[in-house]
Amino acid sequence: MAGFSIEKSKQKITEVKRGVEEKKGRLEDLESAKQEALSVMTELSGANISEEAKEKSITVLKEELGEISEQGQEISDQLGEDLKEYETEIQEIQEVRDSNEKELKNVEDKKAILSEIKMGGLMDSAIQELQNEERQLSELNQAAIEARKESEDLAKRAANL
Repeated sequence: MAGFSIEKSKQKITEVKRGVEEKKGRLEDLESAKQEALSVMTELSGANISEEAKEKSITVLKEELGEISEQGQEISDQLGEDLKEYETEIQEIQEVRDSNEKELKNVEDKKAILSEIKMGGLMDSAIQELQNEERQLSELNQAAIEARKESEDLAKRAANL
């Protein structure tokens, strides 16, 4: 595929992963804040304070929980954009892999023909190069799939805050 570069794709995946890690940190902070707010609400239930103070405190905590939920949804939406970027990379990698597979078959066929006249060795470096690129593409594809899965899981967590 013209214009595709394994290194550029690796950089793009790494860049998206960095953003996902940052969002993961924000999500963990929100999850902690939610747990803290829920704990305070539980403590308020048994607290020896006026009902009016309890109601005001619970109202403030519910508002805070609403804000946490909204922020979680924002993170989920942002992770959805990251998922689209992973999907684009995975698709491009697969297209290149398909193209390389056809090219490898073509080169192997040429080698078979050249082998009949004892010149098959001329194609060995091209075959080796294509096989090496396929290995790199396979590893990159696996890394992108794993990163996409992690992002999907985080997006679900964020959406459920």
